[in-house]
Amino acid sequence: MEEKIESLNYLKKREITRLKKLGIETIEDCFYYFPNKYEDFSKISKISEAEIGIPLTIQGKIESIKNLFLRGGKILTEIEISDSSSRIKAVFYNQPFLKNVFKKGEFFSFSGKIVQKKGYFYLQHPVFEKIPKIPHFNLLHTGKIIPIYPETKGITTKWIREKISLVLKNEIWRAREFLPEKILKKLNLVPLKEAILKIHFPETKEDIKISRFRFAFEELFLLEIEVLREKLKVKKKRAYPLKIQVEAIKEFIKSLPFELTESQKKETWRMLKEMEKSVPMNRLLQGDVGSGKTLVATILALNCAKNNYQSAMIAPTEILAAQHYRKIFRMLEPFEKRIGILTKGYSEFAGKKLKKEEMIKKIKEGGVKILIGTHSLFEEKIEFQKLALLIFDEQHKFGVEQRRKLLEKQKILPHFLSMTATPIPRTLALTIFGDLDISLLKELPCGKREIEIKVVLPKEEKMVLEFIKEKIEEGEQVFFVCPRIEFSQKGRLFSEVKTVKEQHSLLKKFFPEFKIGILYGKMSTKEKEIVMRQFEEKFLDILVATNVIEEGIDLPQVNVLVIQNAEMFGLAQLYQLIGRIGRSGKKAFCFLISHLPTKKSAQRIEALLSSNNAFELAEKDLEIRGPGDLLGEKQTGKLDLKVAKLTDLGLIELARENAKEILKEDPNLRKYLKLRENLVRKRKIYFV
Repeated sequence: MEEKIESLNYLKKREITRLKKLGIETIEDCFYYFPNKYEDFSKISKISEAEIGIPLTIQGKIESIKNLFLRGGKILTEIEISDSSSRIKAVFYNQPFLKNVFKKGEFFSFSGKIVQKKGYFYLQHPVFEKIPKIPHFNLLHTGKIIPIYPETKGITTKWIREKISLVLKNEIWRAREFLPEKILKKLNLVPLKEAILKIHFPETKEDIKISRFRFAFEELFLLEIEVLREKLKVKKKRAYPLKIQVEAIKEFIKSLPFELTESQKKETWRMLKEMEKSVPMNRLLQGDVGSGKTLVATILALNCAKNNYQSAMIAPTEILAAQHYRKIFRMLEPFEKRIGILTKGYSEFAGKKLKKEEMIKKIKEGGVKILIGTHSLFEEKIEFQKLALLIFDEQHKFGVEQRRKLLEKQKILPHFLSMTATPIPRTLALTIFGDLDISLLKELPCGKREIEIKVVLPKEEKMVLEFIKEKIEEGEQVFFVCPRIEFSQKGRLFSEVKTVKEQHSLLKKFFPEFKIGILYGKMSTKEKEIVMRQFEEKFLDILVATNVIEEGIDLPQVNVLVIQNAEMFGLAQLYQLIGRIGRSGKKAFCFLISHLPTKKSAQRIEALLSSNNAFELAEKDLEIRGPGDLLGEKQTGKLDLKVAKLTDLGLIELARENAKEILKEDPNLRKYLKLRENLVRKRKIYFV
């Protein structure tokens, strides 16, 4: 099936070029280029018996063809068709070339819906094909359930259907079943060859159902094999066993101005116990913004340092890395001073600036026990003396990739912790994060947050501004979040699409008495650092920013948030942004300003207002926008799911259960060579 389509001598060169434009490079790609929907034109009706408004097919003789020129330069093509019962017209707008396609006296098949207008009945823009004078000729585009394919510019679904039909007719014999026979029997799955034919050219709706179920299971089963093998691979590696330094940890916890929550105590202890073993810990820590994930990571890093090993924490932005460094150094200074930060624009050790080269040398010699940075740590090929713990904050994809590289290269792996404030639905926990054990921080240290969320229309702008003025005069600070950086259009304070620079300029005019800062991703590290320090130390009253604050700005004192063009943000983004306020114990306020709401954006805002908890919200987000919005397109790209849905928990669990059984019986799949070969070819999984 992996043969290139260039080897098919019945395809012309230009047809091969067009297929490649669709991403079809091999025969297998052609088999797996599935329809995304179907039209049921299987009801073949006499003209006199045809019902209005339902999909059907009419077959008859062409009686006349004419082009009518209408006002405004439009052209109407009318085709009159007759059968033994009556006559009807098919009409097409602005397709005058059709006059040369149809010839009087020829027989055609038309599929579509009959429309009634001003007492006339006609077929509007039907699908059609000629009925040749060949006995038992099989129609392709009409008179049956018709597959509709994803199109691209200049390539129609009709053309795709013809080419896929041609390839299937000549090459279906190449389809080789690779799913284990016992799984096919146990789950009553359609064999591969039959499933390919049924998904492309179903005879019944049941054909669609059973073939799509087979391919959905196949996708998830292969994914689960990959994820579970990754987990097994990690368990075979060694890690540095870290003895629990009870006294040092107790002293540190005693110094904190608050008590740890029950979840923090439980999950920290669980991880410390895991890290005592020489098997690498491999864990995802979930918790709302402000639930204390960084504190848990700090305790683990302290324990690591007291064992004379190194740990590294990777933040998503330089701003957050700097904030983590200041916070962790402040907390740990009485107990552990060998803490450093290294980013592209910043290098400091034990509270003092240090040249980059000196810092790199100190890391290599083991002098830095706790290192904070961004992913540039890996780009610059920093060498550690004994790296025993690797922590990633909101960097799932990069963290997973980095761990895989270490897995291939190193005999001794660091313990691995990925932290996220994005609630992960159970379906994603079993797929994308299926090789990680999951910990959850359920409570917030300051107790339940009270955040009042209000959807605001542009006409209510005055009310929002007056409220902001009152709050700033009471000593509060305000986040103003916009979707874009550059100017879009001049206008009122809340014009249709607001940008950071425009909003900043307008707010300065509106509030000349207040100090207003601006923050966005393209600013230099130094500029960002200055703005953040000013806001942190209350030199600024309002900070106008892009959703860079969603990626982690740790300023718990802020209790007012205004989100411009809320309809342009995903539900996960809105949730993360709102999580940045209400962490001081005071009541917080969020205003969602919505200008051009779509159906999906209205669903997102409704979900935000009606959900009882973060996980319920995450499930809704997955339904509305899919995994790409929740975790980023790159993160979810590896899934390559054409049929399966990540909302189908039952099927995911079924696939996982069967993958576990197969791997338990035969971890290297020596009994299942066709399955093994498929995994090597399609998912680039290599076996010993």
